[in-house]
Amino acid sequence: MSKYEYYICDVFTQQKFSGNQLAVITDAEGLSDHDMQNIAREFNFSESTFVFPSEKENTRKVRIFTPRSEVPFAGQPNIGTAFILAATGIFGDFAQSIDVVFEEKAGNVPIKINKDHCGYIWCELSAPAPLSLGKVATVDLASEVLSIEAGDINVTTHYPQVASVGLPFLFVELQSLEALSQAQIDLSKLQRLLQEGFPSYIHIYCRDVKDFDIRWLDDAALVVVMAANGYPGKYQSGSVINGLQPAGQVDETLIFHAGTIKNEDGETVARGGRVLGDTSSGQTIDDAMQRANQAVDRIVWPQGFCRRDIGWRAVKGF
Repeated sequence: MSKYEYYICDVFTQQKFSGNQLAVITDAEGLSDHDMQNIAREFNFSESTFVFPSEKENTRKVRIFTPRSEVPFAGQPNIGTAFILAATGIFGDFAQSIDVVFEEKAGNVPIKINKDHCGYIWCELSAPAPLSLGKVATVDLASEVLSIEAGDINVTTHYPQVASVGLPFLFVELQSLEALSQAQIDLSKLQRLLQEGFPSYIHIYCRDVKDFDIRWLDDAALVVVMAANGYPGKYQSGSVINGLQPAGQVDETLIFHAGTIKNEDGETVARGGRVLGDTSSGQTIDDAMQRANQAVDRIVWPQGFCRRDIGWRAVKGF
């Protein structure tokens, strides 16, 4: 039986165990389409990538699979694959940046891989194709698929329409956040949509921001993640978390809940591995860190923990 090396990475994040998970098989020669689909289903991430030698004098050939099918192009799999190939030395040593090209079903994907003075790597890509517009769906069909009223779809800017820069989506603009929160796929109606030649990927959005307070602050910000004991391995849910109110009273601090519920007594209990994001801001990163740590110290949760021995290398770069 052949052995294949793979890596798991988290894309669009600077923290482990967050962002978008991706599996990368760095040398997939010998794997069939059936093999790759089964492997992607076994990983069960949103995407897995399989890297092959180039067939057209590019850097590499890359194929992208979801647990159900192959896709011609997607953003985060390219970013993650480029990062893995650079970070593991497959692209060799480089000082500040290198340019690579992945050949994919949608076309060639140019990627610039950058490295800063601390050795941190980040990637930027260009889409393999210019924006193209495709079929227009009727409002009635789109609303039926999304289980909403026809009047919930906004056609002022555009009707439900297919658009693509390599991976086609049906774009549907909705009238309100309420409609967005109520939308859910009706699988029987989705089959009709597919039979009419539309893609299975649907992007719904709205421009209603009246309930948002969006502001840009120049201050530094820092998050301390609190997780259940045992995470990322086996952990237990159901432990009570106290001290959240005084923690949230630290200046310029918000406590974000990623895995909690209220029990019958109204207590906050853990319901996951990564449970809290203790977020503070300040004029400097040191100010933000002191506030975040102060807030963490006010949280009483013996069954949880945070790490204060990691992340400092990244923080020193600010």
